[in-house]
Amino acid sequence: MIRKLGAIGATIALSVAFATVHAESRFADDAAALRRIAWDTLPPKNPAAALEARFAPVHDAYVAADEPKLSDEDVRDYYDAASTVASYAHDRRSIETMRSALDALTRRGIDSDAQRQNVLDLYIVARLVPEAIAFAREPANARLVPLPRFAADDGTAHPPTLWHLSADGTTVERDAFTLGDGPRVLVVSSPWCHFTEDATVAIAADPELASLMKRHSMWLMPQQPIHDFAKIAQWNREYPGWPMQI
Repeated sequence: MIRKLGAIGATIALSVAFATVHAESRFADDAAALRRIAWDTLPPKNPAAALEARFAPVHDAYVAADEPKLSDEDVRDYYDAASTVASYAHDRRSIETMRSALDALTRRGIDSDAQRQNVLDLYIVARLVPEAIAFAREPANARLVPLPRFAADDGTAHPPTLWHLSADGTTVERDAFTLGDGPRVLVVSSPWCHFTEDATVAIAADPELASLMKRHSMWLMPQQPIHDFAKIAQWNREYPGWPMQI
C-alpha cells in the first residue's frame, strides 16, 4: 500500500510538474529562438529586421492572450523576447514594447533592478533622453545607476552630432560632429571593451605613436548601452590625449 501510494504520489507530482512547465513556457521557445538569431556566430545580414520579423507573431499572441491570464513565466519570457529585439532595433517602438513588458512584470511584483537598468540603458541607446530621464525619476528606479545631466540643446548642432561628457562626468552636451583639418583616425571604442583597453595600453607605451594618436585620432563610442557614464569620465581623465565621445 505504501509503495502504491508512493507511486500514485509520484505520478501526480510528475503530472503537476509537466502541467506547470507547459503552462509557464508559452513564450519560452520564442525567446530562445530570438536569442539564437541575436547571438548566432553567423547572424543575419540585418539582425534587427530578422528579429522584428520573428517577434511580430509573438507580440500578436501576447496581446491576444490577455496579459492578466498569462503565467508569470509567460510574461518573463515575453519580456526577454522584447528586450532581445530592442537591444538590436534601437527604436522607439521596440523599447516601448519592452517597457510595456516590464510594466506587466511590475504589476505582478516580479520585476528586477537588472531589468529596469536594461530599459534605462536602451532608452539612452535610442537617444530617447526625455523618456530616460522620466523613467530614472520613478521611485522604483532609485537604485539604478544615476544619469548625468543632459544640457539643454540650443538647436544649433545639426546632425551628425556627438555627445561630450564633462570632466567630472556629471553633464552631457551635444555638439556638431566635425573631423577638422588634416588626416584623421576614427577609433570605434568603449571603456568596457578589452580590445580598446589592450590597444590603449600599447599606444600609451609608444611615445611616437601616442603623439600621433593625440594629434590625429578621434575616439568614438558606438550606439551601445552605457552602463555608467562615470566610467567614460574616468577613461577621459586617464587618457586625456584621446578622450571618448559618444
